[in-house]
Amino acid sequence: MRKALTILALLGLAVGISARTASADGVVDYTVSGAFGSTVFGDTSLSAAGDNFTVTFSVDPADLVSSTSGMSNAITISLDYTDFVGTSTTVRNSLSGEPGTVTFFTESQFGLFDLDFFVPSPGGDHFILQLFGPDAGFNVGPPLTLNTGGPFVISPGDDIGDGSLLGDFTSGTANSITSGSVTTSTSNVPEPSSILLLGSGFLALGAFARKRLFASGN
Repeated sequence: MRKALTILALLGLAVGISARTASADGVVDYTVSGAFGSTVFGDTSLSAAGDNFTVTFSVDPADLVSSTSGMSNAITISLDYTDFVGTSTTVRNSLSGEPGTVTFFTESQFGLFDLDFFVPSPGGDHFILQLFGPDAGFNVGPPLTLNTGGPFVISPGDDIGDGSLLGDFTSGTANSITSGSVTTSTSNVPEPSSILLLGSGFLALGAFARKRLFASGN
């Protein structure tokens, strides 16, 4: 289960048994595009059923840490998020430069990655954007590398909290993601480190649908 893997990986990081390894040249820029579907106990404050969304962030592959657990370490990032009303270009909600973490998963753990972040206003809510897909988010190597290229297809979530979704830990609400994709590009200019956010967000990664092995592997 991803929840168990998350806890084990966190403990491993805490005692310093993981070794840092560099991989690939240049920062990898990610763009996530998708559509929100049904709600799980209601829409979140950032999303609504039927809306489209985009998320962008960048990762320095040198920040990957060795792992045999099926998941990477939580890497600090800065993300931009936009939720569009329905299929229009009207913006319902947006975030710019929001600090958070990204955790990548291997293909055996249903791929892609999770984004974990807090929104300070209005209530300091804690969010997770959980993306499953047929492609690995990173490769354990050797050497350890981010899986770039794409586009990578996002596997749809359902209305009971399994699979791809945007969830709010604070309010207990979530929107499934019915469709979407992830694209990547590589830049040669390293991005400065973002604000620290490793602790509580990383602990909570498994609390939504990842606590189930993607509906027992479908």
